[in-house]
Amino acid sequence: MAEKQLHQGHRQRLRDRFMEDGLEHFEQHNILELLLFYSVPQRDTNEIAHRLLERFGTISNVLNAPVAELRSVKGVGPHSALLISSVRQISELYRKDKSERREIVGLKSITADCVCRSAYQSETELLLVCADNTQRLLNRHVLVLPPTDIQNMDVRQMMKTVLGSNATSVMAAIGRPGGISKPTKEDRLLAEKMVRALSTVNVRLLDFIIVCSEKDYTCMSSIPDCQLILRGVV
Repeated sequence: MAEKQLHQGHRQRLRDRFMEDGLEHFEQHNILELLLFYSVPQRDTNEIAHRLLERFGTISNVLNAPVAELRSVKGVGPHSALLISSVRQISELYRKDKSERREIVGLKSITADCVCRSAYQSETELLLVCADNTQRLLNRHVLVLPPTDIQNMDVRQMMKTVLGSNATSVMAAIGRPGGISKPTKEDRLLAEKMVRALSTVNVRLLDFIIVCSEKDYTCMSSIPDCQLILRGVV
């Protein structure tokens, strides 16, 4: 009885924290723990949350995990696996609906759109945002990158996408959830490769953004040596 009351008190304290401050100061296991309250009504969800993080590493990896792999974690039943899996998809639909209801114009707005959409992407996906000469967003495309060597991107597919959009400028973003937003050597080489290819059709690469979260990202345009890459002078 005492243990049950302890769990109930912990649940209420976690709910109260969320109601007062949101998730900003929550640890990753606390977020999963709170979510699991709604599929595991009686048991302590703290241990399950820690097992999920031990198995998948980060909360973004947990949310991206297939239902079958989630079910392989002790304590995760069918209802919990379905709930966890649905969060990412619902979040993606929310962001898509929110962004597509407004016109996106200008470098600042396009950058914000890229960051929002890439924060939950796999790092083997490159978001390509095409814009016209007034920097009005025309459309978005996700290009699949080789998992072991991202700079070997399919340039022909990129060019087909850009030309089909009648774009005069492009912004690119790669998601790196839970990682480091500092551009790697491979990121720089990929950006350089894109600049060279796009310049042949007079299209400018506005920026290349590495996104770890909506609050943790780096624009290559903010780094002096990367500015040279974007200008095509390296």
